[in-house]
Amino acid sequence: MKKLSFTAALSIGTMFTASAWANCISGDCASLGYSTADVPDCENYIYCPFDINYKICAHVAPKLLDSCPAGKTCVEKYKVTEDEDICAVGAIYYSDGTCSSRIIGGKTPIGVVAYLNGDKSFIVALQEYVDSWADDNTDVSCLTNYSSGTAAIQDFSGDSNTACLMLAANSPAAQYCNSYKTDGKGAFGWYLPALGEMDEMIKNGSVINATLEKLGYEALGDADSIMWTSTENDSNRAWSHSDEVADDINNISKDGRYTVRCVKKMSENAPAPSVQMSCQVGSIYYEGGTCAMNVLSGRTPIGVVLSVDSGGKSGLLISMEEKKMSWGNNTKVSCLSEIYSEQDVERSFSGAENSQCLLTVNNPAAKYCNSTSGSAGTADGWYLPAGGELVEMVKNKTVLNATLNKLGKTTISDPLYWTSSVGSTGSFAVWGIYGTSGEAWLTGPQNSHAVRCVTSFRI
Repeated sequence: MKKLSFTAALSIGTMFTASAWANCISGDCASLGYSTADVPDCENYIYCPFDINYKICAHVAPKLLDSCPAGKTCVEKYKVTEDEDICAVGAIYYSDGTCSSRIIGGKTPIGVVAYLNGDKSFIVALQEYVDSWADDNTDVSCLTNYSSGTAAIQDFSGDSNTACLMLAANSPAAQYCNSYKTDGKGAFGWYLPALGEMDEMIKNGSVINATLEKLGYEALGDADSIMWTSTENDSNRAWSHSDEVADDINNISKDGRYTVRCVKKMSENAPAPSVQMSCQVGSIYYEGGTCAMNVLSGRTPIGVVLSVDSGGKSGLLISMEEKKMSWGNNTKVSCLSEIYSEQDVERSFSGAENSQCLLTVNNPAAKYCNSTSGSAGTADGWYLPAGGELVEMVKNKTVLNATLNKLGKTTISDPLYWTSSVGSTGSFAVWGIYGTSGEAWLTGPQNSHAVRCVTSFRI
């Protein structure tokens, strides 16, 4: 056992408040945090300079384990070289995916281990926020409604709940967690915990709070003693948890502003969250194959969902911008069949095939779409839509424009949009779709009208 001098003790980095300094001057060792109690396995003590019967443990000996943990370098009888370098509840979780009970210089803490149970294990964020659960009283269709606390506390699906909220609701609490980002491995992947996850976290609250205090962060629920979960009760209410007592739960109005504390699965390389389980018309489609109704920080939007299949997993996107230009010249395109009726044009969905034909003759409108930046990762790429695809766009214009406005992009507002379908008025002509009514109209290819591109997508 080693003893440290008063000078060495001060060099450890002790900082005195005015009251603590008064205690120091008075020689009150107990008030300065020293104790007469022995600490099990303590290798180094710092002794009070006024009374050496009082001391503080400076270093606890590494624990002896029954076996060497996987991935660790062990010495002697399975003594871990990094003392207590195991992800126990209350351990500091670092940006490199490692854990420790102590602060390690040169490493960046990003959370505290909150719960350990296989693939349900998670860490809790160092910071919290105050906001509402939702801005309106809408039943979120992709969430289960839990009418009883007994059932609600079994919900451990915070990650998928948050993804659902990003899709189908305007939830400030979910948006905060979904956009929460830290350093290092698995920077993304944070979500609003479900009630069951929150309850387990509160059960471990004392050890978690001790670590948060050690790191200089607020304890759980410091901002407000009521903490939001991602578990829904009904159209008006969601489940919350107190910051101190396990099972102290309640369903409260969604518009209340309470504490938001995010969590994250304990995976070293957790991917950016798939924020939406399915897409809907008006969703923003992001690079990497995810959808959300909201603008997400750090993500690259590719297009806006124009139409979806029955499961919402695939469909069509429109481009975020459009260009006014001529369709081409008056030369007939031999690989395209002429369409003679407005009804047939409005039912045509052959834009991808038409565009492949038009690219062989260097058609300007088709080339513009083919060069549209931001691949959706599909085989078709961006193309000049057929009449039916543009009719869908006009039919859904209100919701599409709301999303385009949200993104700060050009809205659907031009009087006439070019299709990839051709016809004849006695001379070569091209079909356009009115941006107001969705009706088809034949016009000369050298006139100037809008081009809005389309591509297929999948998640």
